[in-house]
Amino acid sequence: MNLRSVGYERLSALVGQHGAEWLSGQYELRYSEGESNADIARSMGVPWFVLHRWLLENAPESIENAKAARTEWKLDQAERMIEDADTESIGLVKAQTDFALRLAGKRYRKEYGESVKVENTTTVQVDVRGLLTKREGRLIDVIPEVLPPMVIPEVLSQASAQEVEI
Repeated sequence: MNLRSVGYERLSALVGQHGAEWLSGQYELRYSEGESNADIARSMGVPWFVLHRWLLENAPESIENAKAARTEWKLDQAERMIEDADTESIGLVKAQTDFALRLAGKRYRKEYGESVKVENTTTVQVDVRGLLTKREGRLIDVIPEVLPPMVIPEVLSQASAQEVEI
């Protein structure tokens, strides 16, 4: 038997003994209070990848809830650290709080992110026919000035004939 099989057997036994809600609740509670994913899984006797796969398939909202609660927990910790900081530890505290804010901003951009959503409420109405009419008018005004006068071939032939007769 490989590690995966043993992990799934152990996980099935836990679910059978306590129920799926207990398992997902334990994960949410422990992760949100700062315990690592690997430590939670290890204490249950399963590898993290087995527990993670089970949560994704059976309780995906538990993962999201745990991340949200942990983010809030980290921000609370950061706030407390700032309040308790002294001149010697201010550099470390600043780095830790910056990390907590950056993590919160990435996970929950709407609440903690610094990006600004720009809304475009401008409506533009274009009168295409009017623009084409203006363009045609400008072309008519420009063409005689730009192009040399055109000589029609009939006029050329008559002029040549007149020159010859003279």
